[in-house]
Amino acid sequence: MDKNKKAILAQRVKERMRMLGMNALQLSESSGVSQSIISRLTNEKAFPSAGNLEKIAMALNTTGSYLLGDSETCERRSLDEIKNSVREQLEELTVEEKAELAWFILTPVNKK
Repeated sequence: MDKNKKAILAQRVKERMRMLGMNALQLSESSGVSQSIISRLTNEKAFPSAGNLEKIAMALNTTGSYLLGDSETCERRSLDEIKNSVREQLEELTVEEKAELAWFILTPVNKK
């Protein structure tokens, strides 16, 4: 694992914990990830599994992409916000584009 990714992850987890007034024990309890794993990742000694990263991100009300430094969007968007955004984008499509999108969504993927 890239040492820089570990440093970014550690920094962003600690930053979100501070913002939320949360300590490692509270993060462990709210995420279901052991306190030792949280301690190791905040000290740049370990990198969490994808599942644990998502649990930690949810407990910190952010995304795994943000914690890894792949996104600058800190706050997790609500489902309603996402739905409204998609709805607004769909309204801008032409009838032909909507039909093509519907075909794409409804066509089964050929698994080989």
